[in-house]
Amino acid sequence: MTAPRALHPSAPPTPPGEPRALHPSTPPTPPGEPRALRPSTPPTPPGDPSGIAQLTPRERQVLALVSQAAQNREIAGRLGIAERTVKAHLANLMGKIDVETRIQAAIFAYAHHHALIRPAPREAGNRQATGR
Repeated sequence: MTAPRALHPSAPPTPPGEPRALHPSTPPTPPGEPRALRPSTPPTPPGDPSGIAQLTPRERQVLALVSQAAQNREIAGRLGIAERTVKAHLANLMGKIDVETRIQAAIFAYAHHHALIRPAPREAGNRQATGR
């Protein structure tokens, strides 16, 4: 009987009854010990949360719709603005929260949902000043 082949082509064959390594630099998991399936710390979401305070109420609305997978045309229709204006809002908000792609913006919105649903500081100040 031949020894089973290791999973990585450059790894030497694994003797029968011994655990196999996935890569030559990865030590094998000892028998009976559970394999770690997840990293010990969760990945950090993209973007800069300090930029949330700089978002206008309209940019917050656009970001919320992006997080719901809405396309620019749909966002424009739902907010009653031009598609070109949606693109401008997206460019502005993505710069403020320091993300490069629409997907990063959606992940950012998901990760910081609670901070995004609070009123913007300017909006809260306007309510108090006008008595609303």
